Amino acid sequence: MTTTTQKDGFPDDVACRRLHAREPEAIDAWFTQYSDALYNFAYYRVGQNREAAADVVQDTFVEAIHKIQQYDGERGTMFTWLTYLSRNHIKRARRYAERLTPISQDWEQLDATLARAYKNLATEPLPDEVLERSELTAIVQMTMSSIPTNYRQALDEYYYRKKSTRDVSISFGISEGAAKSLLHRARLAFKTAFETFVESLEHPKAAART
Repeated sequence: MTTTTQKDGFPDDVACRRLHAREPEAIDAWFTQYSDALYNFAYYRVGQNREAAADVVQDTFVEAIHKIQQYDGERGTMFTWLTYLSRNHIKRARRYAERLTPISQDWEQLDATLARAYKNLATEPLPDEVLERSELTAIVQMTMSSIPTNYRQALDEYYYRKKSTRDVSISFGISEGAAKSLLHRARLAFKTAFETFVESLEHPKAAART
């Protein structure tokens, strides 16, 4: 088991050793950190079935705790590894629900222009035609759900509610300069989350290889 601190914030090998030792506090912290994002990852892949998504999350964490020694932080983030493990559970849930549409359906609709727009999000705003594409709603929701609440709120106010940076600063009780900095960090977080989703979907074996 090789671990390093990853871009998704997972701690060092000490945390993994505590997980392997089945320490309750470590397991609780691990579950709290990743369960919501994993739920959203599964939710849109099991036909937006809440119970099925919850089952996927539970089954994935049970499998992951038994395989925690296989996690290699140098080859991918903890979240990417969890999404890789979740795939078989998602497939089983879909078969059970008789919903056999392709798991990566939403991503197949993401053309090169849109992908470029998202990957440039750290420095450029999303164009309106991207925000208005209905088939991208699930993709945006999946990505937004995995970033910190303050970043999600800032992006929501700026892009969707069309507030100015001054209005955003008032909402957060900070200076306009600080609001610009917050939006920049929020865009970076969104970009990282987006690329994590792309990595987990396009290169699942490479990301989770142990």
